[in-house]
This record gives sequence, structure tokens and C-alpha cells, in this order.
Amino acid sequence: MILIPLFGFAPRPHKLSAMIKQIESGLSSGNYAQAAHNLAAIAERAPTYAGLWEQAGFASLRTGNYQDAAAYFDQAQQQRSLSHLGQEALAEVYLHLGQGDRAESIWLTLVQTDSGSADVHQKLL
Repeated sequence: MILIPLFGFAPRPHKLSAMIKQIESGLSSGNYAQAAHNLAAIAERAPTYAGLWEQAGFASLRTGNYQDAAAYFDQAQQQRSLSHLGQEALAEVYLHLGQGDRAESIWLTLVQTDSGSADVHQKLL
């Protein structure tokens, strides 16, 4: 009940509670698609928790759903909440989607800002 005011769901606390339970259940049982969907639903309704978009992206990535992962990571990036690890994951997603130029652009930015891992340098080569 403490989270309800934080998420702005006062009219539907049961729905938020059910979504959180589904996220926890999905993550623990390996149902990452359901967890991603619920994370994105909460992120959409509570913009102050933009970091949930990145978590939805990682959950979608675990299912191999690159289209949804790209959409969720892109949303996090638009809200300036995508971490360096999330940026590396987004570049990998773009690579899987046949968008090598976009992947390369992200990797170059990570290298130029000295925030990419050694793996990023190797991928650029």
C-alpha cells in the first residue's frame, strides 16, 4: 500500500498490486514476456519511474523478442534513463534487427564518452 501513492494509482490499487505480483512471478518462473509487459505498463502509467522501461527491455531481451526490447530500450533512452549497460544491450538488439549502423553509433558514443566495456571496443573493431 505504501507504493500506491508513489505510482499514482490510488483509484486502482488492486490492479497495481496484481501487476507487481505478476512481475515477481514472471521473473521468478522465467516468464519474462509477461514481466516485460507489466513493467512497461507501469512505466507508461508512472513516467517518474522511467527506469522500468530499461528493465522491460532486458526482460524482453531474455525472451529473444528484439522488437519489444528495442521499443522499451528506446523509450528509456528518450527519457534519459538508459544506463551504459542498457545502451550496450540496445546496440546488440539493433545488430540482431539488422540495423548495424545504429548499433555502431551507440558503440562509438560509448567509446567516446569512455563508458563502454572492453567488449564494445572489440565489437567496433
